[in-house]
Amino acid sequence: MARVAGGDSAKIRAALALIRQAGTIIKEDRFEGDEYQLFSNSLEVAKRRYRITKATVLIGAGWPQEALDAVDDVMDLPPMGDMARMNAFTNYLWAQAYADMGTLDAAAIPAQEALAVMKHLNSVVNIARIAGLQSQLALADPKHIEVIRLGVMLRE
Repeated sequence: MARVAGGDSAKIRAALALIRQAGTIIKEDRFEGDEYQLFSNSLEVAKRRYRITKATVLIGAGWPQEALDAVDDVMDLPPMGDMARMNAFTNYLWAQAYADMGTLDAAAIPAQEALAVMKHLNSVVNIARIAGLQSQLALADPKHIEVIRLGVMLRE
């Protein structure tokens, strides 16, 4: 959403307002009773997805510190089943936020972890995202050992 806004602050604020509205609905958690038991896991996934979407919008808006706060919220959620792709994408968001703040170590290491999972899952789109992140990091410091390692991992 924020990426489509193209830096237009009114569109970014509108995207964030929609995200907040979704968060309010999810946080209400008024689903009690046996008839809603079927949806309890779906609600937990929705809470996780909401926080990831919020972090994605904040990164796109150019607010990496706020994005890190949203990613921290995801990390505070209890683990759920096999969510390898979502967990790896969360690591990518973490890495991208740190890269945008210029913290190379904190960016390259979680990017490596995300890349290993994304390669295993053959997630071409997410591998491409990590390749873009690696290019960003290489521009900042092409001799940084973790940045070089990430580049090698991409070529393997």
